[in-house]
Amino acid sequence: MSRIFIIPGPNYHPNKDQFKKIMKDAGLKWSGNLEIPKWTNSTSGVIAKFIRDKEKDITIEGQFVVNGEGPEVDKICKFIVDVFKGVENSPGTEDIVDNMISNRLKLFDMIHKPNVEILKSRKAPKSFIDHEIKVYKEKRAKIIKEMGGEVND
Repeated sequence: MSRIFIIPGPNYHPNKDQFKKIMKDAGLKWSGNLEIPKWTNSTSGVIAKFIRDKEKDITIEGQFVVNGEGPEVDKICKFIVDVFKGVENSPGTEDIVDNMISNRLKLFDMIHKPNVEILKSRKAPKSFIDHEIKVYKEKRAKIIKEMGGEVND
């Protein structure tokens, strides 16, 4: 059984050592490279893909495919959700494309949606707040368009 997770990029780096320990405890060994990080054993495995902004040297998003079943695999999946704040996007949903778009937007919103209340409490000018909201909405619409979907929020 495969389970797919998408995580906000900034959540990976501070927790990667703990993640590697969980992988080791599950009997998974590093068998990948920097382009395709992979941990495997004879019955299960994890493959990762990271989307990076090379110019800013930051990870934007991480995608994990977890293969296998059992308590150790469940522990890995739980860590991805609880610590990395991952959103599951596994096959078998009624409409995987809509689910994928929805999950991607949830992550985007968690990272990029301006918190108007905080901006107001910090005395940000209304023009600044309006600009931030406009930029956020434009970027969000671009993601929806790129993924070929429609979302009614």
